[in-house]
Amino acid sequence: MLWADRASYPNNGRFYDLQPTLYQPTDRMAAFQAGQLEAGTISLPGLAAAAFRGINARAVATLVQVNEADNEGAFVTLSGSGITSAADLVGKRVGYYGPNTISEFWVRHAMRMAGADSNNVSFLALPPPAQEQALRNGQIDVAWMARQFLAQARAAGGVDVVMTPYQAAQSTQPSLMIFFSPEFVEAHPQAYCAWRADFQQALQTWGENREPLFPLLIAASYIRPSSATAGPDGGRSPGGAMSLADIDRTLQQMTEVGFLRPNMVRPASELVLPGYALIAD
Repeated sequence: MLWADRASYPNNGRFYDLQPTLYQPTDRMAAFQAGQLEAGTISLPGLAAAAFRGINARAVATLVQVNEADNEGAFVTLSGSGITSAADLVGKRVGYYGPNTISEFWVRHAMRMAGADSNNVSFLALPPPAQEQALRNGQIDVAWMARQFLAQARAAGGVDVVMTPYQAAQSTQPSLMIFFSPEFVEAHPQAYCAWRADFQQALQTWGENREPLFPLLIAASYIRPSSATAGPDGGRSPGGAMSLADIDRTLQQMTEVGFLRPNMVRPASELVLPGYALIAD
């Protein structure tokens, strides 16, 4: 919104100049290390991996939070498959976006909480648009569908939701975070603080009345038209603030199911930017 609706955020152009650049998650940290960007979005596993590799990217806010209101997507099966819960995933094939993506953790954690062997499940990496077709043609037993693809599958019929991310996690946790270069923030604190104020205003505006904003986001090629009719998007934390307790708990859970190695985990306090990050606790 800070560039799609730039006129509503005059700090963009006055105190900072937001220049959005599209990178695949696997390329983003390489671009960051090369000095091609100063900030970006990152998953919690990605942040932990970056810290483990010595990359000095620090989280400053939560963009998407797994909570009861979260609608970022769901794990879906064919109606009549007999798969109704995480306990039924033993021996099944689950579609996901690739190794070490957070949907893999949700599956493994949900299975563990259900008393099932979280290693007795297989994953097949598929791009988001291919998940539904792979499910319907029997290539996989369960698909992870982002909300726009979930809405399309439901409209076509014949599918049931097995669980949402919140039902899998059974707690709130950051799904997508915003990181900054500490060096950039230290060199340009006024620019960062102006961006932070705009970010929080954008979150509030989006939460209060998002419908008029969809055309702007579509025009900016930030979302596809199908996203505008797929219902509310991902969950939000108040003001974009991060809970250090949520981060620590989630990282611990990731090690318990073998999603992250214990030596990859750092305390949440070492993953955020002190003095500048939006912290809830």
